[in-house]
Amino acid sequence: MATHYSIFYASIRKVTHEKVSLGLLLFDNETVYFKFSTKKLAGLKAFLPKADFQLIHQSINAVHKKIQSFAVEKHFSSSDLMKITHSAFTIDYINYLSRYKNNLVIYSEPKAITLEATESNVLKLYESLVESEDPESNQFLKVTRRSPIEQLSLRFEGKIDQYFNTNYLVTSDRIPNLLVPVKVDLLGKNGSDVLVRTIDTSNGPEKISNEISTFYVLKDAYKKNRIPVMDFIVAEEPLHKFKKQYDIWKHLKESGDFTYLDLSDADKLREYAEKNHVKPIKVPLETDIDEIPF
Repeated sequence: MATHYSIFYASIRKVTHEKVSLGLLLFDNETVYFKFSTKKLAGLKAFLPKADFQLIHQSINAVHKKIQSFAVEKHFSSSDLMKITHSAFTIDYINYLSRYKNNLVIYSEPKAITLEATESNVLKLYESLVESEDPESNQFLKVTRRSPIEQLSLRFEGKIDQYFNTNYLVTSDRIPNLLVPVKVDLLGKNGSDVLVRTIDTSNGPEKISNEISTFYVLKDAYKKNRIPVMDFIVAEEPLHKFKKQYDIWKHLKESGDFTYLDLSDADKLREYAEKNHVKPIKVPLETDIDEIPF
């Protein structure tokens, strides 16, 4: 039998059929090599709702564990891969995987390739089709980190302007006695103002604290003027090793001062906007948000 390969992907946008390659199977009639990217799998968290990411993570881990039970781990040129010689992993089984689709994890149909199934060849093909071993040339890892507002906008599938003004500057013209102009990422109205501020917890602790503080100043001004308001802060849990950022995030989430939404649950904001008929407001032409430091 000729050498074949199959790539498995994660689907990140069903509407546009966008997908990300996560791993590679290279096999002949005797041996199957398997390798997948833990870095790219982790990077999917920036693109996907929490439930979708968990499903993909569970699916890939299930495949990985099954392969581990039948495989020998190979350490070749500082790269880990699996070498499988078990009779269960035939081309028919891999064809079955290619037909089994849950809309989130996709296996490509095995394709013939003029290449011997060796450890060095599978690593070269993996680097070409999935992930470069050189971090400087790995474009996927460079672009996985999107800002929270960019990720939030993706959840609205290009329709965010139907519900909110974006990058809106709230001034004392709208809220009397507001001490300083405050920027919000989104502002809509449904009888009450609906304010949304995203917090990038990958920033330094001083910047995070400043963003939360200015949003608190804005909410307090609404309260003092007895103007009804619905507020949302959208953020995500930072890595535990960044202790200061983690402590700020934990206090923010548990304080009850704001309506907190985890970035992975941000679809709830769209649900709220749709259910409560949130609409954008008219923007004063003279507003120039680029002049404001907050």
